[in-house]
Amino acid sequence: MNKIIVIFASLSLGLGAGCAGGLKLDSNSLFKKKADESSAASPEAEVAAAGASDKPTATPPADPAAERRAYYQPLIDDVDKLQQQLPACCQSEDFLLELTSPYPSHEFVKQYKSAWSHKSMRKAEDLETPEWKAVEAKYAELDEALAAAVRLPKDVYKAKDAKQLKRIFSDYAASHTKKPVVDVVLLYDDWGRKSGSEWHGDQLVNYDQGFMRGFVVVKGDSGKGEVWEFTPRKDFLDGGKVKFDVYVPAEVTDIALSSVAAK
Repeated sequence: MNKIIVIFASLSLGLGAGCAGGLKLDSNSLFKKKADESSAASPEAEVAAAGASDKPTATPPADPAAERRAYYQPLIDDVDKLQQQLPACCQSEDFLLELTSPYPSHEFVKQYKSAWSHKSMRKAEDLETPEWKAVEAKYAELDEALAAAVRLPKDVYKAKDAKQLKRIFSDYAASHTKKPVVDVVLLYDDWGRKSGSEWHGDQLVNYDQGFMRGFVVVKGDSGKGEVWEFTPRKDFLDGGKVKFDVYVPAEVTDIALSSVAAK
């Protein structure tokens, strides 16, 4: 019991002495510790800090002209490749026939039709831009070079009425195009006459007819010639009259008038 009292007394004296002046509280240290605790990074704070430091900088504005050039350059490249094949590619007699074919086998014709099918404006706002005008100019160059390179095939039809038949083609072409005719080339050696009958709905129709195909060159507005394709039929049930009532005339391509005159 006495030991417990002594110990308690000693502790009291020590605490009392500390309170009297031996144990001094450092208020500055307390404030510093509090500040250190509050500034210690919590996970949320670290994420926020990282997010703030990684915030993307403002993206510089795109260059519209550069975008247009990148978009239209493949079209120009395709035309350049085609121009490199001229004029050797298209001076054969069957070249114009290939141009009229829906499924051409001629490699240049396939590439040419593909280039034209892919020629399109990205958006209407590009119409007056230098980049789209460059595309238009490049395609105009191609067609100018093509017109200078193409040649008409030879006449095939040699029957005694060939001259009269050419006149029929010429008159119809002049009426259809409203332009002067320069030349006519007949492409079949005969009419390929066929006769028979077939049902059209509930009606049996008799036929006796043949077809002729020809190219007609008329003077174009650009100073070149225009090659048109006509395919009339001869109706033997109507006295052998030549009628342009089945196939729609089609403009094939331009041609240099000098090459028509020299053939």
